[in-house]
Amino acid sequence: MLVVLLTIVISSCVTMGPSFVEHISPADKATLYIYRSSTIVGIADPDYPTLFINDIEASKLKIGGYTAVSLESGNYDINIMKSLLGIGPQNNEVARLNMDLSQGETVYLKFKIDAFIGKVIFGFQVMDETNGKAQVSKTKLRPLINDVFEPK
Repeated sequence: MLVVLLTIVISSCVTMGPSFVEHISPADKATLYIYRSSTIVGIADPDYPTLFINDIEASKLKIGGYTAVSLESGNYDINIMKSLLGIGPQNNEVARLNMDLSQGETVYLKFKIDAFIGKVIFGFQVMDETNGKAQVSKTKLRPLINDVFEPK
């Protein structure tokens, strides 16, 4: 019984979606991949971090998941919000990054949660193309919540 319960809990925290498919952006836009590698850090947290781009809710980042988006050239605030243990509104910012994107550029942005003795550290890491593409290709798609980011 305990094994069944643990399997249900763990599988609900891990992304179940389509395998990685390369996102093709229009030539005049940048491609941004934001992903969260498979890890056991945070697996028991009932709250999925929520990704915001310029304060617009974009996606939920489950363990082993990615979101890909086409964006105009420009400056963007990328941040992750969480609630306290899955209770209440997601008003606790745990990571923020301001970045410039250029036409035709592809950026791989890894959301990281590192746990040390008595401390959890959240953050973003801009990955080089080789490592970013290799890591994101092992994740599963988390769809965008808001279609404002999709080309019309």
